[in-house]
Amino acid sequence: MHDTPRVPAPTTVVAPQPDLSPVREPPGLIALAHIRNAGASLDALGRMARLPMSLRNLVEDQLASAGRDMIKIDSSADAVFVLDPSSTDDAPKILAAFALPVLSLEAALASLERDGKEMIPVAPGVFRGAVLSAPTASTPPAPGNDEPTSSGEPMQCDLAVSVGDAPARLVCADTTAELDLLRPWLTRGMPVASYGTADAHAEVRFEPVQSRYAPVLRSQADRWSAQAAQWLEAEAQIREPILLQAPGSVLQEGVRLVDDLDMVTMDLELDPAARQVTAKGRLRFKGRSSWFTQLLTDANDKADAPPPLFWRAPRDSDSVTFARGVDPARFEGIRRVLLAAATTLLPRTSLPASSRSAIERYIQSYPLRQADVVTAQGSLPAAAPKKAAGPHKPSDAVAAAKAMANEFGWLVVGVDRPAAEYAALLRDTASLCNRLLQDAKADKSLGLDADWKKWTPTIQLVEHPQGYPKGSVALDFSVRFDSRMVWDITRALLDAELAPHPDGPAAKGSITLRVVVVPDGPSRTWTGMSTDLSALQSHIRMVLGSAPDSGTIAALQSLAPLRSEPVTSVGVLVYGRILKRRLDDPRISVPEYGDFLDPVLDTLPNRFMTPWVVIGRGTAGAAPTNEVELRILPGTIDDLASLAAFAMTDKGRAWFDSLDRPKP
Repeated sequence: MHDTPRVPAPTTVVAPQPDLSPVREPPGLIALAHIRNAGASLDALGRMARLPMSLRNLVEDQLASAGRDMIKIDSSADAVFVLDPSSTDDAPKILAAFALPVLSLEAALASLERDGKEMIPVAPGVFRGAVLSAPTASTPPAPGNDEPTSSGEPMQCDLAVSVGDAPARLVCADTTAELDLLRPWLTRGMPVASYGTADAHAEVRFEPVQSRYAPVLRSQADRWSAQAAQWLEAEAQIREPILLQAPGSVLQEGVRLVDDLDMVTMDLELDPAARQVTAKGRLRFKGRSSWFTQLLTDANDKADAPPPLFWRAPRDSDSVTFARGVDPARFEGIRRVLLAAATTLLPRTSLPASSRSAIERYIQSYPLRQADVVTAQGSLPAAAPKKAAGPHKPSDAVAAAKAMANEFGWLVVGVDRPAAEYAALLRDTASLCNRLLQDAKADKSLGLDADWKKWTPTIQLVEHPQGYPKGSVALDFSVRFDSRMVWDITRALLDAELAPHPDGPAAKGSITLRVVVVPDGPSRTWTGMSTDLSALQSHIRMVLGSAPDSGTIAALQSLAPLRSEPVTSVGVLVYGRILKRRLDDPRISVPEYGDFLDPVLDTLPNRFMTPWVVIGRGTAGAAPTNEVELRILPGTIDDLASLAAFAMTDKGRAWFDSLDRPKP
């Protein structure tokens, strides 16, 4: 019996498997950006804007028409930036790459091959080729060709298998060296890292830059400090130590601030249920060695709901800001430097000794107090002169000059401190300004010409100004002028031709800027400023504690959530008021301008009058943080949604097309 010969078993060839093992962050990481889910964000935007179509479908259609239907838009997309280890002291270099999710490795390869892209395998599950073009400047089109051609080099891209919410990713960079360094993190690390639930997230990290460049920065600061002190001593003949040290102190505090910095993070959140967009920025410190850091974080342990002072701001304000008070001792060093500068430099001027002493006393006595502060600013109604037929008259120029001065609007500042010290400061300011004005008039060495003297203001202190509460003090800066003096500078506002001033007498006018200090009970003070004295008085009356809430921001329901939020600062901006002011000026002089804009403005249900809110908060301690949060509220979202809906109508498309139409 013969044995049957054995047939050898076939050899099994096992293909190398892609490396999907975890990987650490690349060394020198200084910044990153992360989009959590572009598809979900597009859906949220569509719901918020109440669009009749799907933004996701629009984007997918655009990708398909561009031959990029392999992109998986319901997954995360990332970018990363690192400091090149080969960076020199004078030339830091940044390495960067970004990653786009794809539906599958096989589908992406097939799509790229159909597009004529050659993808070469460089590792298991990794294919490399020139897929995208860098977004650089374009060269002029060739004759007969309307399309510009790209002058940039093609970007290098790796198509690689990935972990996380996409089976593969297209990683692109300027060079293959950047791909080799950053692809592992973009495909095996960042897709599974946690960056919160925000729609978009970004970070900037300071440690790599500090490690590499802190010694360079300190060396430069030392050199510049020495050079500044040498210049002050040799050229300015200054011997006072505190002044010689001042530039170096500022530079050294700047270096310490850089040492204190740790990380900046930014997040964007879309909330379709609340119809609100929120943007947050957080600055994290790792120390408090710098004066700047200490100042920025001084109030972080005082977060609380905005006090009654905040809610007294006028309802018709363009903007309102509120800030917690900081330790006034932090500013004493600045006072000492200013006082030393005054005592050292003023004797070199022609000012009398009495005036020099008055300046020094003013600096020394300027009140520095720890107090919460609210600041409100608003516009005055547009009052540009109407465009009349025929040549413009001298009185038109005077009215135009007053309208230009009223562009300042009005300003009101409130503090929870007694008014006496602020009234005293205003009196001291009036006395000092009048003294210096008289010194300038008497000093023939200044060579003041006749034109300057025409513009010399008068400064008047008004005790108990009419229409204000008892104890109020006002300071008026007034300038008298005539139409000849302002004829040229008002021509643009009048839309006038380059014609000389008419013969005959000039029209006369005056502008007064009033600063007023007003007590509001025993422990609150309001300071106001405007060139429109009646508007200033009416807004001061609004903020007084005895006035009804209806004239203040306390009546704005959109701000009600702030009443229970702990904050260190608050900002409120009503963009619609600023927009209205910018549109009303040309509307008065050119009525056709309003006819052009009204079709768009009429579509806005709130006319952008819903406030934008900025909230500041933070944490205290040895490693404090500061956070700023911007909230775009539902009223503004409704306006933007209505504007988008208008743009998609035939009337809206025609209106926007007219913007590109050449003007006759």
